[in-house]
Parts: sequence; structure tokens; C-alpha cells
Amino acid sequence: MKTHGFTLIVSVSACLLLMGCGGVVEQDSGQQNDKKENTIKEKKGGALYTRLANEQLKVLISGCKKYHYNTGQHVSKLADFKSPPEGMSEKEWKGPYLGKILADPWGNEMIVESNEETVLVLSCGPNGLKGDSDDLTLEWSNSSGK
Repeated sequence: MKTHGFTLIVSVSACLLLMGCGGVVEQDSGQQNDKKENTIKEKKGGALYTRLANEQLKVLISGCKKYHYNTGQHVSKLADFKSPPEGMSEKEWKGPYLGKILADPWGNEMIVESNEETVLVLSCGPNGLKGDSDDLTLEWSNSSGK
């Protein structure tokens, strides 16, 4: 049995040594560093972050629905979840409607926009720029009954 344990230790040590050497070689190659940076960017814009952002958008829409149900108004900014609209008492308001509102997975503040009929919540996506193809959005309309 001791030879098996020794063999395992030697194998793990050899793997760690090879991985360490590989890392040193990669750092000397400019192409390898570029490849690593692109991989990191892909992970930051990957499916897991996108799913997480979409779940955050659903939570925000849920809060928007509760806010509208109790106030008859749409949320127009994130701060609306925390305090009653002008002219409404705390008791009438029945809020706050959400706890701490987190930034999206890429570190950007979530955005809420509304008009008389529709609320749009959005994440600016991996690049943090509003209005381009990587934005994630979710819309709710009080006329849709959903």
C-alpha cells in the first residue's frame, strides 16, 4: 500500500511541476497571453453570467409588478423600490419592494426605464454600454395582465 501512496504523490507532484512549467512558457509567448485574455473575456460574457443577469431581470420585473399593484404607478428608477412615490405615505406604499439590488454579473448597475404602459429593465451586458447587441432586457406592460 505504501508504494501506491508514494506513486500517487509522485504523479501529483509531476503534474503540478509540469503545469507550473507550462505557465512559465505561456508567459513568454505574446500570442498565448492574448489567447488567455480572450478566454477570460469569453468567460465573463459566457452563458453563466447571462443566465444570472436574466434571473436578476426577472426579480426586478417582479418588484415592478408589486410596486405597480400597490401604487398604480410604474417604477422609473431603482430608488423607487426603496421609498414611496411623492404624495404617498409609507403605510399606503407597502414597500420596500426589493432588498439590496445588486449590479449585474459584469459589475454594471441595472437600469429601469418606464412610460405610462411599459417598464423595461436592462443590463448593459459584458461591455457595459447601453444600446448595443449584448444588452439583456426584459419588459413588462400592465396592459398585458401578466
